[in-house]
Amino acid sequence: MASGADHEDNLKNDSSEMVLDAFRWMVLARTFEDKISSIYKAGKIVGGVYVGKGQEAFSSALAVNLVKGKDIYSPLIRDMAGRSAFGLQGDLRCRLGQHQRLLLEHLEEVERLKEENRKEHGHRMERQ
Repeated sequence: MASGADHEDNLKNDSSEMVLDAFRWMVLARTFEDKISSIYKAGKIVGGVYVGKGQEAFSSALAVNLVKGKDIYSPLIRDMAGRSAFGLQGDLRCRLGQHQRLLLEHLEEVERLKEENRKEHGHRMERQ
């Protein structure tokens, strides 16, 4: 049976890992959203881009403390960090790869739609 001191050490280690995991998600979400925002400002994304800048800490900290299969994560808006931390499996590199793949798929679809518009209307679709 573990002593009280061993139990406290385990809690500290688990807590430290959770803090690091939440921080990783905060940084990843901020980096990803900054990049999306830049791409939008460059006119390569049609529609709106709404970032959760400043909300990453709460969102990611909450998500890393929830238990899959037991808890439900159901935020309202601007919660990329939490959705990613709670909803994706695997290590951080794998998760980043999933985000990059989704972004590339979106950009390819935007380019396809722009090309269709050019062919149909004979001009470039301009961002308004």
